[in-house]
Amino acid sequence: MSTPWSNWAGTAKAAATRVARPSSTDELASDLRKAAEDGLRVKAVGAGHSFTAAALTTGVRVELDQLASPVRVDTTTRQVTVQAGMRLHDLNLLLASHGLALPNLGDIDV
Repeated sequence: MSTPWSNWAGTAKAAATRVARPSSTDELASDLRKAAEDGLRVKAVGAGHSFTAAALTTGVRVELDQLASPVRVDTTTRQVTVQAGMRLHDLNLLLASHGLALPNLGDIDV
């Protein structure tokens, strides 16, 4: 079954053969092994902010939204570590709650 996806602007679209939504790095490793066994290319996608075709695949689309934590915040060094599934909107709220912010941000965060 083909699973459609598009970026937020609708300018990039693809239909993946399979979608993986791992909630742990072990699940992600398993998904990657299975894709390799099946000869399928893998692309990780986020919220679809990009205008490019970087996330398009007809193989396995990996959606990382369940990999958003744990989060580590060190206000002394102003260093924050998040996993790949963290959405920009959520990250901005988290940073603001610690008196921090990203030094640069694109047009949108939702």
